[in-house]
Amino acid sequence: MPEVTNFTPYPNLRFYSADNQDRRFGSIVVKGTFEVSPSGQLLLAEEQAPLVFTDLCHGEVNLSSLWHPSDLVPFKPATDILVSAVARTLNQSPLSSWKCGLIIENDSEVILEKFLRVTGPRLWKPIWKRELNEAKRPDWRRY
Repeated sequence: MPEVTNFTPYPNLRFYSADNQDRRFGSIVVKGTFEVSPSGQLLLAEEQAPLVFTDLCHGEVNLSSLWHPSDLVPFKPATDILVSAVARTLNQSPLSSWKCGLIIENDSEVILEKFLRVTGPRLWKPIWKRELNEAKRPDWRRY
């Protein structure tokens, strides 16, 4: 892999990988961390988040939701934007759900616009076709 000099404050990693025909190729991963100012301007974060080498979940792997995907992906033709935030209603009044979102602009031109509906805490509880006995409960995925 060619020598790369990083003149940015962003953590980076270079590595080789191989495709399904065993052809080697190089990958460069660069990760920037930013904060949104009260005025809505994007600012470089004072502390840059480190690269993540494995998927991180909110709880137990494969039993809880994904919190942060691994940064090590050999082919990624676009950019990921991960937003870590707390959603609140405009006037702090309780609601069962509401719409929130993110708009990224450059000189008043909208570059990216994403919205989603948020809710309070939820719990998924499976409805079994039959009750599992104590012996079968540890291996509940089979049923």
